[in-house]
Amino acid sequence: MPGDNFTCKLNLSYNLPLYQGQRFALREGGKTVAAGVISKILPDEVAPTSKKQILDKQEAAEKKQKEADDSKAAAAAKTAAAAAKPAGGAKPAGGAKPAAKAPPKK
Repeated sequence: MPGDNFTCKLNLSYNLPLYQGQRFALREGGKTVAAGVISKILPDEVAPTSKKQILDKQEAAEKKQKEADDSKAAAAAKTAAAAAKPAGGAKPAGGAKPAAKAPPKK
């Protein structure tokens, strides 16, 4: 809401020339959603510093998401297979036993 204040720490993906006291605006979808002033420049934390590290981190996240999606799909397939089986050991329709053979003639 207009007039609200907050403090946050931002970790930039790319190197940018920034200085204390510089004004900035955060934009999303072509609209300004926040504006502020850089109050302090913090030292680098444990953050990816090269493009390769960033890509490796993204690939690991994508792999983890794919594994989660695959396990959900497998669970859904298992549930669907269990639902297709008749309950209580009933035989499916059309599975009638063949007629008994006639006794041999004398």
